[in-house]
Amino acid sequence: MQIRNIEWKTAHLELQKEMQKEIEIMRHVLSNLHEEEISLIHKDELLRKELLEKRAGLMGNLALIRQTQKTALERLHGLNPKEPPIKEARLENVLSVEDQESCETFLLRDQILALNSRMHLQLSRNEALEYVAKNYITPTPRPMSHPKRHKRVMVEEESSNG
Repeated sequence: MQIRNIEWKTAHLELQKEMQKEIEIMRHVLSNLHEEEISLIHKDELLRKELLEKRAGLMGNLALIRQTQKTALERLHGLNPKEPPIKEARLENVLSVEDQESCETFLLRDQILALNSRMHLQLSRNEALEYVAKNYITPTPRPMSHPKRHKRVMVEEESSNG
């Protein structure tokens, strides 16, 4: 039983480590999205292209980390003899809220969910800015042939001339 407990703690720590990596990368993605917003506002296409390329790499790393997390979670699930086999292991089914280590893992999950929400919000904002930039034509001012003058100015001129 002692060996199984050590295996479970090791797998749990591995899961937490991968979740911390995910949080770090998600923060970089969110920062990248904020920079993209600035590039859209300033209409800096070169910077935006660089940011999109950088984000593609970050998203690739994020996918790898999520796959590693999934494997670690499945390993945790497999180490719990009480749990019946399931199609997909979920954090709530594998960990106990009462365990202190598990509470930290749930806090990491909450951070991931909050970052995910912020990323989607920022992405929507950037898409809206991009839409406006592509579809909004800036009106060009037309030169006026006779500038309109205020009535009071015209009355004062007539009284000073007459």
